[in-house]
Amino acid sequence: MEKGVEAFFAKKYPVAVEQLTLALKDLPDNTEHVKCFAYRMTANLRLRRFDLVAPDFQAIQALGGDKAAIFHGLAHLWEENASYLAAMAHSSPDLQIQAIEISTSPDNPFFMRHQLAKGDDYFVRRDFQAAIVCYQEAATCNPTIASTSSEGSGLEDPETTRQRVRAYVSCAKCFYALEEPENAWQYLSIAHDIDGVSVEGEAAILLWKGKCKRVQKAYDESLLLLEKAFDRASAASAASACLPSSATAAAGAPMSAAVLKRSILMEMKVVGMLRQGVYDALLSTDETAAANRAAESNGANGAGEADGVVSGGNAEKTLTQMMEIFHCPLSLELMDDPVTTPDGNTYDRSMIKQHLEVNGCFDPLTRAPLTKSQLHPNRALKQLMETLLSDHRLGLLLASCST
Repeated sequence: MEKGVEAFFAKKYPVAVEQLTLALKDLPDNTEHVKCFAYRMTANLRLRRFDLVAPDFQAIQALGGDKAAIFHGLAHLWEENASYLAAMAHSSPDLQIQAIEISTSPDNPFFMRHQLAKGDDYFVRRDFQAAIVCYQEAATCNPTIASTSSEGSGLEDPETTRQRVRAYVSCAKCFYALEEPENAWQYLSIAHDIDGVSVEGEAAILLWKGKCKRVQKAYDESLLLLEKAFDRASAASAASACLPSSATAAAGAPMSAAVLKRSILMEMKVVGMLRQGVYDALLSTDETAAANRAAESNGANGAGEADGVVSGGNAEKTLTQMMEIFHCPLSLELMDDPVTTPDGNTYDRSMIKQHLEVNGCFDPLTRAPLTKSQLHPNRALKQLMETLLSDHRLGLLLASCST
């Protein structure tokens, strides 16, 4: 399958179709089948083999349920093929109906995942308003999913509940990014009140509630929420450790719980610093220095002093934003080896390599084809990081957060 995916991103579509077809015969896992179908139908579409697109599209529909989760990273391929099938109305109305159902019918099992994936695409492009619309549609839809355990009991399918909670939390993240913590809190409260929310889901909700309180400078309340979040995440981690290795590998729970715990700990450090006023002296020193520099450059006409006050007034917000940017991981090794892509995006080398290995050969921001060989050192950013660490007291700030 890897050869087929590599050929796809190299635009060697005939080779991609051949390799992915061979992979389908050898791979026993339906999750991998979904990935093969997605890349193969797109390769056939670009080869103008239109008659081969619909069968793979229908095969993915047939898999459904948990096995469709792979589309979280392949929404762009899904939409490309759905758009083509929708355009076939004049020749095949049945295919058009099947394609439109996925993107427009809240009753379709794929609709919730489809809207979540669209929301994620908008989110990484910082189009938060469009992302909110998609997340809201995902959160409020009622897909018809057959479940023997919940049938007749009135309970929602556990996977649907998990996705619904994620949709509400994602809405909250958008409002948080838009600097609207009150709206973010409302969506987090809705998610928290959903029946059947998992322990891990509750931990994520409490984490973001803690972030909202931190933005509102209610540091004591924030720490209490974060402590509860860490307790829930620890419980989720312990529960996943008791599961059979095959089950935990399929669910990915230990990795998720571990990442969540690290995020909570980092947020607790940030709140603790703000609560204790660790960087107050740095801010006051920087404000004084900024005012002095402005006064020297603008003379004695008073303009420099005014500019210095404005600069100082923005200092706390700027530093808080820096703490957000350097949040994961908050350490002196951050962006130790920055690399840039052909599109000009910069990532830490280890992080982008992990993405390419796990999710596929594409840029996570632009979705453009990307391979490891296309990554080049970003020496300018590396020099900037070194300057920030040495000349702007960022080193002291980060060192105070290190464990």
